[in-house]
Amino acid sequence: MLLELRSLNNFRILARELHFGNAARIAGISQSSLSEQIKRMEDVIGVPLFTRDRHSVALTAPGLVLMRSATELLLHHEKVLEATRRAGGISQSRLVIGYSSMAMNTPMPAILHAFQINMRDTKLTVQQQSSAGSERLLMDREFDCLFVPAPEDHPEIETLTILNEPIHACLPAWQVDRLHGPVEAGDFAGQDVIFPELGSRFGSFVEARIAESGAEVRVTGRVSRPSVMLTQVATGAGIGFLPNSMRNMAPEGVVTIPLPQPAFRIPFCLVWRRGEDASPLKELISLARQTAGLGDLA
Repeated sequence: MLLELRSLNNFRILARELHFGNAARIAGISQSSLSEQIKRMEDVIGVPLFTRDRHSVALTAPGLVLMRSATELLLHHEKVLEATRRAGGISQSRLVIGYSSMAMNTPMPAILHAFQINMRDTKLTVQQQSSAGSERLLMDREFDCLFVPAPEDHPEIETLTILNEPIHACLPAWQVDRLHGPVEAGDFAGQDVIFPELGSRFGSFVEARIAESGAEVRVTGRVSRPSVMLTQVATGAGIGFLPNSMRNMAPEGVVTIPLPQPAFRIPFCLVWRRGEDASPLKELISLARQTAGLGDLA
């Protein structure tokens, strides 16, 4: 029995995320469907691909071997399909774009809308993707470009900041009454805080700014979704953090307060591989520069 390409792609997503909930959301299927696909793959291959318990998911040695080959196999599949289309007289350029959850209220939607108007002959694929490990995803050519917060410096990756977004603290309403004046990073000393999951660009940025202030906090949890963080804040479990564009998600009983600027202002960027000169990508970069008020490429 052969492996289905769809299942192989979903395996690759899970191998990257190591979290069934996150991977299912990115793949656009239910968590139970993803679990069933992985189980069928393991039955077909005859070896376990992951170890999992209540707290973690990890690749096995056979799973690691498959992960290393999956991207190459799927890329080859796309090349074969493209060659077949060209042989039939159909030629269409493609652009695969990843974005983090922060992209919702940034200039990214407007940039992509303009791109689709200007480049109607380009097939655009847009997928949600965690900001964690974005450099590796680009260099593995899983994406042509990414919209992500605060990417790390990389010699083979170009970065264009399209927005510097303020960050807000999220507190239970009853706790706000105890504050006097603007909130400073030092005010978090000794407080219970809820950070995003490890590897999150946004979370790493906030943690670094708080550490620079000298404030020592108690980390009571790490969560993968803003909605989970806000629920925990509402129960009094700790203080959370959101980008300005997501502050309207706060439910009744949770108050968002802007943090000091410019220290708590996170860059949201378009990133791509250095040296890429495909026309669709160049058009996207040009539109992003115009939207960010940087002018067109020279």
